[in-house]
Amino acid sequence: MFSWISNLLRQNNLIGGNYIESYAGGAGLAFGLVLNGLVDRIFINDFDRSIYAIWDCILNDTDNFIAKINNAQVNLKEWQVQKEIIKNQQDYSNLELGFAAFFLNRTNVSGIIKGGPIGGMKQSSKYTVDCRFNKKYLIQKIIQIADKKTNIEIFNLDAVEFISLIVKMANRKSLLYLDPPYYKKGPELYRNFYQHNDHVKLSQILKDINLPLLVTYDNCDEIRELYLKFDKFDFNLRYSASLKQKSIGSELMIFKNLKMIDKPNLIKGV
Repeated sequence: MFSWISNLLRQNNLIGGNYIESYAGGAGLAFGLVLNGLVDRIFINDFDRSIYAIWDCILNDTDNFIAKINNAQVNLKEWQVQKEIIKNQQDYSNLELGFAAFFLNRTNVSGIIKGGPIGGMKQSSKYTVDCRFNKKYLIQKIIQIADKKTNIEIFNLDAVEFISLIVKMANRKSLLYLDPPYYKKGPELYRNFYQHNDHVKLSQILKDINLPLLVTYDNCDEIRELYLKFDKFDFNLRYSASLKQKSIGSELMIFKNLKMIDKPNLIKGV
């Protein structure tokens, strides 16, 4: 995804501009773009408070966040502790919640916070719960991101509310990227999944957006109908699940105000 988006920015003279992501999740793509100097500023949003808490801790409570990573015991007992924090997040501080979400993202299959641990509850597979929790690497990356704090704006808003706000702030040299919850499998994958009316509401606000716009969705008739007047094509997708790359078929790429030179063959990482 990073390589393809980088080329898209170059093809559309958007290098050095803004990158805006409404459903940013782990925000790996956004952070990669700003760390590599491909964009000057990133604006990232997620409605899930636990996801927002990760970013807030990285940028605004860096030392304490790093200390929690250093002190963490990465095992099933700790996994269960962090799982309970996510379930009862209203009872915990931003630091505790942010670390819990970060811990589960690194220890769960496909990084899905509501999912199960890598290796299963019996830890009997080749990969175990700690295999993606390289403390040295993670801390180094956190420090790099924190050093770019002045180039990063974070938001914890409903996506439609965020889009309405951001179009007033962003200049023309901006790419707005959206990867909304899947239409068909949303309830299985997301803590904050969408109903049909939510997908309709999103499509309606995007019709009035004049910025360069890119949307990726599951390839289904309902979404094709909602975005009937947009440019679009289907593309191959490989998903890095269970530490392997495997095909899950095609997705739909929807866009406007962009030149598309090559069709992507993307890997969605975790």
